[in-house]
Amino acid sequence: MRRYAVKLTGGTQRLDFHGDQATGCAQHGTCDTTGSVTQTIGRPHISGAELTAAGRDVFGFVALFAKSTSVALVHTAGAADCSDSEVSEIQPFIAIGARHRRLEVAYGNTASSSTANSGFSFAGSSGSDAFTNRCAGPLPDDYADAMPVAQAPPHALRQHHFTVDLGGTRSFAAGGFAGTVTSDLALTFTKLRCHGRAALRSCRAFDAWASKSA
Repeated sequence: MRRYAVKLTGGTQRLDFHGDQATGCAQHGTCDTTGSVTQTIGRPHISGAELTAAGRDVFGFVALFAKSTSVALVHTAGAADCSDSEVSEIQPFIAIGARHRRLEVAYGNTASSSTANSGFSFAGSSGSDAFTNRCAGPLPDDYADAMPVAQAPPHALRQHHFTVDLGGTRSFAAGGFAGTVTSDLALTFTKLRCHGRAALRSCRAFDAWASKSA
């Protein structure tokens, strides 16, 4: 296992959506609905990551203790506009990969099935959904594949520090909606010193695994 300090750059994720006939807006009653949800993350006051290697796989959890606010504004023809805001205190990320394969990092706390664009599909539980709100709109499963996924650069786990850039825009179409998720997030990982015999053994074992993973 290796522990890292983690620095956040940027701090915004935005979900834009509209009713979509191709994904069944008539059946879902969403054809006249459009909206956006913007999450703004403040500066973390505590942050860190633990990566663990076992067999051919590497897995890690990244936690940023940082306040974020998600603001939704949704318009449905013939109804009053809906606005809502939600606050969360912990921003979770998952890191997952395998030997001879780049490490992938994404917002949320669940890595699920394979997708065409990525080795994994990442999504959050209701407690870690960046766009939680009480207005009408797509569900987390609808836009899970559009959430930003970053790949660490080659040989990243051999380095003292590395950065993964989750910035960009990805599209989705599901559940009677279509839209995009846009992010400007980036995470920089820096190895922490290993103190004590047990920690040193763990760090050396992880580094030996990493030396064979590229």
